Amino acid sequence: MPVPTVTEHLNLDCCRTHLDNMMDEFSRKAAQYIMEKVIVQEADGKEDWQEEHTLPFPSNIGAMQCRDTGLGYLLEQELELRQGQANKALHNIQVDLGHHSFLYQTSVRQAKHSQQQKSHAWDAVHQVNAALKLHTMIYCRSWK
Repeated sequence: MPVPTVTEHLNLDCCRTHLDNMMDEFSRKAAQYIMEKVIVQEADGKEDWQEEHTLPFPSNIGAMQCRDTGLGYLLEQELELRQGQANKALHNIQVDLGHHSFLYQTSVRQAKHSQQQKSHAWDAVHQVNAALKLHTMIYCRSWK
């Protein structure tokens, strides 16, 4: 795997900063709807950057606390959103598996005599595998 350049590191940092800003804005807007009746539990200091932030979704707040503060309807809405996300991810997994099968049949099997064709075919398979892994992760997280 190639080593990321300084420019790539800077781009990643810019993307992280942008995501942090978007999450902060979301949290501020969510506070308008939740009206600070509910205390959002903070993340427990995980080292993974994505796990450092807890968004004020009803599932992060707790079902009992949402119902006690009259926000039970948000639980149902979040469940519908998660089901939609899971269905979309499942559809993408099906598409990725079909694409994976197609690449094996058309590219990998037919690239027997040329090393360059084999390399290109396997690069395409690895890209599909990366997309499949991402969609599988999204599917698993949508049913947390």
